[in-house]
Amino acid sequence: MSTHRPRLLRSLLPLIYLSVAIILFFFTFPNALFAKGLGFLGFFCLAPLPLVLRNIRFRVSPIVGFLYGYGSYVLFNAWLGTFNPAAFLFVPVIYGIYHLLLFPLLHLIQQWFPRWYFIIQALAWLVYEYLRIQGYLGYSFGVLGYSQSFYPSMIQNAEWLGVWGLTFFCALTGFFLGYVFDVLVKARKKTYQKTVTIHTIKKILVPTSSALILLLLCNIVFGIQRRSQAVEKEFTLSVALIQHNTDPWKGGFSAYRTSLNTLIDLSDAAIQESNPDLIVWSETAFVPSINFHLTHRRNARYLRLINKLQDYLARYPNKDFVIGNSYSFLDKGERKDHNAAILFSGGEFTQVYSKIHLVPFTEHFPFETLFPRIHAYLIKNDVHYWEEGKEHTVFKSRFGRFSTPICFEDGFGKQNSTFVNNGAQFLINITNDAWSGVESNAMQHLQLSVFRAVENRIPVLRSTNGGITAVLNHKGEIAQSLDSFTKDYLVTQIDIPVEDKTLYARAPDIIAILATITLGSVLLFRLFVGLSKRHSKQSHCL
Repeated sequence: MSTHRPRLLRSLLPLIYLSVAIILFFFTFPNALFAKGLGFLGFFCLAPLPLVLRNIRFRVSPIVGFLYGYGSYVLFNAWLGTFNPAAFLFVPVIYGIYHLLLFPLLHLIQQWFPRWYFIIQALAWLVYEYLRIQGYLGYSFGVLGYSQSFYPSMIQNAEWLGVWGLTFFCALTGFFLGYVFDVLVKARKKTYQKTVTIHTIKKILVPTSSALILLLLCNIVFGIQRRSQAVEKEFTLSVALIQHNTDPWKGGFSAYRTSLNTLIDLSDAAIQESNPDLIVWSETAFVPSINFHLTHRRNARYLRLINKLQDYLARYPNKDFVIGNSYSFLDKGERKDHNAAILFSGGEFTQVYSKIHLVPFTEHFPFETLFPRIHAYLIKNDVHYWEEGKEHTVFKSRFGRFSTPICFEDGFGKQNSTFVNNGAQFLINITNDAWSGVESNAMQHLQLSVFRAVENRIPVLRSTNGGITAVLNHKGEIAQSLDSFTKDYLVTQIDIPVEDKTLYARAPDIIAILATITLGSVLLFRLFVGLSKRHSKQSHCL
């Protein structure tokens, strides 16, 4: 019995380490137990992975990687089941596949660079995080750097490095801790202890630990100093953000009418209280397509509802309204719908922005011909498809220039910097998170906007129909917010800084691009050296 137990324990070790890694990842971000998450765990959550990889064979690493990716996102994004069953089905599987590919690479790195593998693994993690937010499947939730969103003094370097600087720092610290544990475990073997351990401690562990601690302290000091700096303002703007706490896709005409009445009542209350210049209604706050029904006039009830909205807007000729709505038209007889934000100035339609980056599967699925069964499943689960927008619109209001990333578009740094480079002085994220009824979803979404404020050094406003409606200043601090899932409004005065583009705005994601090039070069060089040595040995034998 005594010989079997150690063997059984050794065989279970990878699963134990893997389970710890999944649980740490879950608690790092906002969750059901900790509303804002335990962000400091971002520096520790990857530490078990080197131990997992040390205790498995290369051929098993894809399976273990799939289990990690799938398990992490089942827990982390459990709220997707409320959003749409299709999303909850596909997202964990997609991330299982991503890690199925990533873990063999991490395993090879651990074998190829035995003394410094934690640096290359951190680089690989950064590259993976960067690549996974690209293209159709791009999805920013869970990027490691966002774990630090609620520590303002930690994130001020985002004006240079974006979220990627902290992603690398967290990954480097986590993999280094895993490396330390790995060394300590192997040190129990006498032969290893005599030959390597002392050298490793002197040459690697002590200087690396010192460097990481120094880097952390410098980052915090810089953050405190940067937050204390005053910024010259160009003007001050008064804005009302309306949170009507209604899921726009539930019900029909009666629900749309009730929702409009709520929006009007809350807007009137905000105007009477503080007389704001700009009033913002969230994503698809008003559901019937205004321009479509005014053009084609096919639905009398919707027309009455739109006329009521027009009459209301006309009552405030000195106000500008931003309204989330469907911008729709006929193209060769087929209706095309865009998830849009529309600016009404003096009661008149002036500009529209159509959402560019659509949510995969639930808002957009361009593979109907290739995967007809998946398409049929999505339609069966009440998916509403939108057309992709093309232009990074900057609204030229009477009260300043701004752009409106819609829904999870606030999770893409480069897209938001494009708005800024096109002339936006501040950003307004309009979103619909009322469907979830879960605080963790609202908090995870809020984390994304925080970095957009620091990256571009401009205010970011969030107008949501359920949560979290908030005002973020140019330091990424939450200046004001509303309780989630309540009917309320938030009136705020925001200072618009004098235009001074940050390094990140000028060269978005440059650190991630350089990391990708560096990782590719290092791996190719190592592969070339390995092949050269093998060729030399074969030649010597001949």
